[in-house]
Amino acid sequence: MYSIEELAIDFRKLGIRAGDTVMLHASVRAVGVVAGGPDAIHLALKSALTSEGTLMMYASCPRCYDELGRGNLTVEQEREIREKLPVFDLLTARSARDNGTLVEFLRTYPDSRVNRHVARFVFWGKQTEHTFHVTDPFFRGGDADLNMTMAMALVFFVCWICWALKANGPIGFLKHLFAPKGETKGWLKPLLVVVFFAVGFLEIFSILFRPISLSFRLYGNIYAGENMLEAMQNLVPGLGWLLPVPFYFMELLVGVIQALVFMLLTAVFTMLIMPHDEGHGEAHH
Repeated sequence: MYSIEELAIDFRKLGIRAGDTVMLHASVRAVGVVAGGPDAIHLALKSALTSEGTLMMYASCPRCYDELGRGNLTVEQEREIREKLPVFDLLTARSARDNGTLVEFLRTYPDSRVNRHVARFVFWGKQTEHTFHVTDPFFRGGDADLNMTMAMALVFFVCWICWALKANGPIGFLKHLFAPKGETKGWLKPLLVVVFFAVGFLEIFSILFRPISLSFRLYGNIYAGENMLEAMQNLVPGLGWLLPVPFYFMELLVGVIQALVFMLLTAVFTMLIMPHDEGHGEAHH
């Protein structure tokens, strides 16, 4: 039989220190007999963490609540669940049985909190309040999210393919990639055919890589600026409202420049795939 003090000593031997943030998943049966019941397990861990630490466990929800709309159920099954299942109450709904009984003991213990979501977590400790609030800068750039820049790059990539096929046709598009360029005669022509055919495969790789380079270039610059603003905000206590102000104007300039770079690169990529009438240019001169 284990006491709370013995379990706390064992937790410290495992490396738990005061002030740590710990996410726990444990089997009550595997721990063995504990004096005072299963509550003693999380009480022992709280003792090792002290009031400066934070403890969290994944609770989720009872069966069926988180299964709607996932495509795993038939229409009839989803309709039956909606008709018969009580309204989800995040404060009273029990934890998922698959997550063990210990999380339910922690959920129902005083000073424990749960977040407002079906896929609930149970929190206890110093950082509990921070788990329920998301703080963002007032002027966060949309391109500081990789999803946005990747979406922009993929939209251009799809448009580029449509424009290339429309301007050159399927055969012309393949000739643009693999056919020899310029006028070549004699024994050098077969050699250039092989060379340009190999270059065509490198060009395909380059084309496929363009969405990645476009998205990460824009994302990296904007996200780096956001991190710099946050660093300035936390640099001097009490002046977090003032120090970032000059850098906001610099980030506006960086944003304009990066928008121009993105626009110019997409324009150049589009121009390179368009057919060029060399004869028209010579006649003009």
